Amino acid sequence: ELRELTLGCQALEVVPMWLGEFANLEMLKLDGDNGNYEGNTRVEVLPASLGNLGKLEHLALEGFDQVKKLPCIEKLTLLKALRIHHFEALQELPSFSRFAALETLHIEDCLVLPTSLGALTGLKTLGLSTFSLHELPLGFGQLTSLTELSLVDFDELAE
Repeated sequence: ELRELTLGCQALEVVPMWLGEFANLEMLKLDGDNGNYEGNTRVEVLPASLGNLGKLEHLALEGFDQVKKLPCIEKLTLLKALRIHHFEALQELPSFSRFAALETLHIEDCLVLPTSLGALTGLKTLGLSTFSLHELPLGFGQLTSLTELSLVDFDELAE
């Protein structure tokens, strides 16, 4: 009946597939940098079994410098909070259009933004940092429930 799991992954070469076996997990934090801001440079793929955690409400993925694509997490429709931090090689984010329950989203130290940001009409808190953007993403104006917004290090954002 494990409900919360924090796994320090800085020294790992592979994030274990067995994570997907914790069917009752509600909170998962995979920490590739363990708070020291030196991300894991060995892990290149996160396990697809993360998409099987159907009861997950809080997901934090942090410090995986070599991961280019996140596993399919679109089935995690109960997610209320999602944090993606320090993914320097990430080339795309999954569609967020199925995350109707998502209230908090933090994407930091990544070079990509979700293309379906406007679908998150229930989003209350949004934190974005370290992007090379010239304008806010499409659909940004559709975030009508937003009560807290943090934009940090948007040096190229037009006024």
